[in-house]
Amino acid sequence: MIPSFKNTFFVLLHTIILVPPTSGEDPYEWRKESLHYGPFDIEDKGKETMVPIWYHYHYEVEKTVYETLTITTMDNRTLFYRGTKMHNIHERDFGFSVDFEVPLYKYLDSSGYKIVFSVIDANTNKLFHDPASLDIFPINTETFNPFATNDKTYQSKPVVSYFLWYPTYYVSTYDFSGLVDEFDGKDSRYLHYPICSFKYEYEKEPFTYKEAYIKFFDKKNLFPYYTKSSDGYKHIPVALVYNEQSKSIEVRIKQEFYVKKDTMQVSDIYRKGFEMTEFFALPHNFEYYINEYNFEMVMMDLGADKLDVIYPISFGHSRGFFGLCKDSEYCVTGGVVE
Repeated sequence: MIPSFKNTFFVLLHTIILVPPTSGEDPYEWRKESLHYGPFDIEDKGKETMVPIWYHYHYEVEKTVYETLTITTMDNRTLFYRGTKMHNIHERDFGFSVDFEVPLYKYLDSSGYKIVFSVIDANTNKLFHDPASLDIFPINTETFNPFATNDKTYQSKPVVSYFLWYPTYYVSTYDFSGLVDEFDGKDSRYLHYPICSFKYEYEKEPFTYKEAYIKFFDKKNLFPYYTKSSDGYKHIPVALVYNEQSKSIEVRIKQEFYVKKDTMQVSDIYRKGFEMTEFFALPHNFEYYINEYNFEMVMMDLGADKLDVIYPISFGHSRGFFGLCKDSEYCVTGGVVE
C-alpha cells in the first residue's frame, strides 16, 4: 500500500557546497542534498500550515551575504518571499544553516510551483551563484478514457518522491491497450465482461487503487433486488488483480451473485428463493430494453497519481446464438407456410 501523506509535514534538508575556482572551469559547484517524502496531494491546497525548511551551504571564500527563499509559479511569478539579515561568512567555517517557515500547501495547484533558494552578495545585491531550484508537482487526479483516443497509453506528470543529493521525479505509466469495451454476448442469460488487463509501471511503490465497478442506471427497474448505491446507480464490483507472470493488472468482475431462477433476476445479497451464481444474471426480456441501458467501467484512484479511468461498455457486435434477429446469429422470420 502507498502510505497516505495527507496532513503530513515535510522537511527538506539541503546541503550546498561551493568550491574555489580553478582555471578554465565553472568557479562554483553546488551540491544539493535533502531528505523529503512526497508527493503532495492537491486536496491539501489552501492550508495555512507553515512547514520548516532547512538549508545548509558551505563555500571557501570570505563574503558578506544574505539568503532568500522564494516560491514562484512555473512562469516565475512570485507567490512568497523570505529573506535573512546580512552576515559574514569565513573561509574556514564549516557551513551555514538557514531556517525558513514556508506555506508549502497554500499555493499548491495542479500546475505545481518552484521553491528557489539563493545566496546574495550583500555588497552588490547580486546572486552569488545560480539559485538552487526545486519543482513541486502535486498529485492531481485526472480522468482518462482509453477508448476516446487512438493512443491508449497514459503518463502522469512528474511527482517528487524522494531526494538524495538531487531531486528525483517519478512518473507512472499506463498501457490500456489490453482493455475491452464490449460485453461478451454469447450467453444472453448472463452479463459477461471478458477478463482483460492493463500494464502499470512506477518505480517506487506497488500498484494500488481505491475501488472499481461497472455502473448502470436501472431505468426500467429490471433489477429490483440489486442494491442501489448512494450515487443512484447500481454497481457491479470489479477486482483489479496484479498478475505476477504477465506483470499486468487483470480486470475481473466479482464472481458471487444470487439469482432467482424462474425470472433470472439478480441480487447482490442472499435472499430467500435465490441461488448463488458466479455470473451477473440478466432478467427475462432484458433484450427488449438493452438499448435503454448504459454500462460504464469506473476505476478510481489508480496508482501513485490517483488516476481515474472511466469508459462506456457496450454490447457492440456481440450477438447471441438464437433470439431476436437484431441481436442474434440465427432467428426465425416469415409467416405461416401451407
